[in-house]
Amino acid sequence: MIQNMAFSLLDVGASGGVQDRWASFTQMSFYGFEPDDRGQEGFQKKGLETWFNIGVAGESGQKDFYLTKAQCNSSLIKPNRDLISRLAYDLTDFDVVKTLNVKCQTLNQICAENSISPDMVKLDTQGSELEILKAADNVFKSEVLAAEIEVEFLPLYENQPLFADVDSYMRSMGFQLMDLGNQLYVKGKDTQDFGERKGQLVSADALYVRSVESFKSLAGQLGEQKWQALLPICKAYGIMAYAYEVLKANEKTELMKAIEAEKPSTSWPQLSERKYASIRRFFEKRIKPRNANWNYGLGNPSD
Repeated sequence: MIQNMAFSLLDVGASGGVQDRWASFTQMSFYGFEPDDRGQEGFQKKGLETWFNIGVAGESGQKDFYLTKAQCNSSLIKPNRDLISRLAYDLTDFDVVKTLNVKCQTLNQICAENSISPDMVKLDTQGSELEILKAADNVFKSEVLAAEIEVEFLPLYENQPLFADVDSYMRSMGFQLMDLGNQLYVKGKDTQDFGERKGQLVSADALYVRSVESFKSLAGQLGEQKWQALLPICKAYGIMAYAYEVLKANEKTELMKAIEAEKPSTSWPQLSERKYASIRRFFEKRIKPRNANWNYGLGNPSD
């Protein structure tokens, strides 16, 4: 079964522990990074999990890490309070309650020192994603198959890069944008009671996968473990059609058979879309229009 195929996931900004989408995969090697001790209550100790209580940055060394009142807003970059104050946020959630001087390393250094060859990378670091990516060029050039990256469309943190910057860099590294999910729309502070459901698009999770052309150019460098690791990653996001396309382009017949053996029905996506639409309508009738995030998560729903 694809759920029993081995792969590695490197999660930077792993507050709360391993995401539910990975729960059914029995051979996942997980590497979590979280410098904020307040996020460690969600850490789940298992045989295939390794946790690092350090920061990941664009260069190695000691750096200031700004702990905010709302733990999920903490970052190596200070919040952009001028912008945030104009939006329908609780500004106190971005109050810096403490500044930690934390040890930081680059992903290139971390992977080299710990013999980690990540198949999947997840970044959720509140504005510092691009600098982390640029200092992970070695692992992204020939090891990483896919990446989930939080991106912003407004600078919630001081002088942070935005989606266009991240997207341009990922494409230069041979990746294509596969999906945008969990879009967050926020209204202005003075217009949060207006009847429209959506405000400004502020952030989203971007799913990138190595392009078919990139896979073909690396075909001679990728071992069988890398080809096999593509399957559980794509299954977790419901993009097995893409995995099949990659494998067919590279004549990976046996792995194509593994996908064919677990091929989903052709009817479930439409059924799921109707189900999710009805759930959204149910809740939308019962909430006061303010901040809203009612868009699909990443990938296709599995039920």
